[in-house]
Amino acid sequence: MGSQVVDWGAWGIGGAIAAGAFAVVWWLVRHAVETAQRSTDEFRQKRLEVYMGVLEPMLTMFQQAKRGGQHRGKRQAQEMEDQLRRAMFNIKLMATDEVVRAFDKLVTGFTGDSLTDREAAKRLVDLYGGLLLAMRKDLGNPTTTLTKLEMLKVIITDAEEYYSESGSK
Repeated sequence: MGSQVVDWGAWGIGGAIAAGAFAVVWWLVRHAVETAQRSTDEFRQKRLEVYMGVLEPMLTMFQQAKRGGQHRGKRQAQEMEDQLRRAMFNIKLMATDEVVRAFDKLVTGFTGDSLTDREAAKRLVDLYGGLLLAMRKDLGNPTTTLTKLEMLKVIITDAEEYYSESGSK
């Protein structure tokens, strides 16, 4: 039986090349994953800013309605309307389908109704809760078990009163 001679030098260089190639591939994959995660996080942050641009004027409208009607000046009303228009455009471009649909229902609920009308206010509170819930799901809580009422309790202190009257959940 003859003995076989193994050329360890060839394996050593081949192993080093293989290890180097593996390290490069590993770095490229890791970099791609981190870049994708960073992009996702940045997009989520931008959506949050868009959502806040929509929610702030709506909260202001609810507060004014609660105080007994439309006590805002013409200029303030125009600024609020302009802010909502910009937000509508951004919502259509950046939000998920569920948020776009909830927002459309809410905007349609505003058309032709006064917030001082009790029935319209109840409907809008319900639609606003639906929008908040859709936004919550979009921003990272897709399996949330919260209800519209639970989303609204802190924001609209008498939300339970609206829900008990309208029968919504």
